[in-house]
Amino acid sequence: MGMYFNTAQTMLMAQVVNSHFANDVNGGDIAHWRNNRADLQNHTLPQIADMHGAHGADYPLGSDPGGAIRRRWRSWLTKLEQSNNPNTGNRIGKDIRDYIHDGLANANCLEIVFAVVPAAAVSVDAPVDYPLATPAGSVGRLITIHTLEIDDPKW
Repeated sequence: MGMYFNTAQTMLMAQVVNSHFANDVNGGDIAHWRNNRADLQNHTLPQIADMHGAHGADYPLGSDPGGAIRRRWRSWLTKLEQSNNPNTGNRIGKDIRDYIHDGLANANCLEIVFAVVPAAAVSVDAPVDYPLATPAGSVGRLITIHTLEIDDPKW
């Protein structure tokens, strides 16, 4: 079966990635990413994941024995990196990196949330900034990725 659709491992992966970009007051690490946002312009998605630990190595209690989840995660990031985004004409990896980078450049953006949606074709939507309850003027950023399953031959 595919890589990213509500298996125990994929739900945990979504939790891991979203925790990296969660508000610091909620236990997230968005400050780390804000301080290192230049990496988003100089490296690919798989390189960034490796550099900043946003992959299967983050799983608790050795829940990725042999690294199979990490390999599939890295494969998915590589495929995203290389795929064209029909919404912009850019590579999807570039769009994702730009959307994250721009969110981090906004001091009022306190969290970035990723939603991954099963789809018949791969794309990423323009980000949606939404107001947060506190502090006044703060926003979160939603990045929605539409994706094939990792083993789909259409990649």
